[in-house]
Amino acid sequence: MISFIVIGRNEGWKLKACLDALSLVVYEDNIHDYEVIYVDSQSTDDSISVAKQYPKVRVFLVTGDCNAGVGRNIGAKEAKGDVLCFLDGDMELQCGIIPELFNENGKLKYPFYSGLHLNRVYHNGVMKEEYLQKSLSGVCEYLEIATGGLMIIERQWWDELHGIDTRFRYNEDYDFGLRMTERGVKPRRQCKLWVIHNTYPHETRDTYVSSAKYTALLFRNHWFNSEFLSKKMFPTQHTAFALLTCLVGILVGYIIYPSFWWTSVLFGYLLVLFRKAKKQNEVKIIKMIWLVVKRDIVFLTSILCFWPKSIELKYEEK
Repeated sequence: MISFIVIGRNEGWKLKACLDALSLVVYEDNIHDYEVIYVDSQSTDDSISVAKQYPKVRVFLVTGDCNAGVGRNIGAKEAKGDVLCFLDGDMELQCGIIPELFNENGKLKYPFYSGLHLNRVYHNGVMKEEYLQKSLSGVCEYLEIATGGLMIIERQWWDELHGIDTRFRYNEDYDFGLRMTERGVKPRRQCKLWVIHNTYPHETRDTYVSSAKYTALLFRNHWFNSEFLSKKMFPTQHTAFALLTCLVGILVGYIIYPSFWWTSVLFGYLLVLFRKAKKQNEVKIIKMIWLVVKRDIVFLTSILCFWPKSIELKYEEK
């Protein structure tokens, strides 16, 4: 049995599109042994009413503290299937994907799958951009740590890792992929379109700075994973590490030979900072520079100072 677990909060029309797509998938792909679970993270719109319009969908409401990990863990806890398929409420699963993942005995060919997104970026309700998630060319599938909000996994592996770490409000899926990888099973990403992802601009998100705390938590938990450091952490947080290097250089230099001129080392950081800010075009460069500086400071201080607690699962069926 496969359990489709959808999480969401205030997804509006996107949730209806998600559940309509799931209904079409189970019909077109001739899936009989399945269930659909929707976990709502305290929406203030009509998301719960929308979900309850589908007779096959079981609806749960998070009543305590919530984040994406809490929603997925609740869905998995209530699921009856031996295979779990996780989707965000703004994703439309495509037909023809699920049957190819199973062998003739009804078991997953590989314990942990993900696929590509066709991202449709909306601003004020209007689609501004459409692009396919990057993948390796010339291959049908490849191993990768990241999964995003889209993954299909054997239930036994989910239980063995105790699901998502609810301390994370961001990067929770990357942490789960890392923990799977460190157990010897790396997520297998197929180079084919799995979902249409109705999303919004990334760089303009209000969470750009605050999410750095959870990136620091991710770094602290997996600093020994060389692939993670080289492919994810250093490329995405290189300005923070540049700032740290400059500050250490200034401190050591001043101890060896006290001089105000050691502060000129910070020009190296400013150069790295400007190059990163210049690569994006969704916000003005001055604003982006300020955002990156704040993010770097939050990231570096959070490595030592940010120690969140796990969230207890509190919910009810609607």
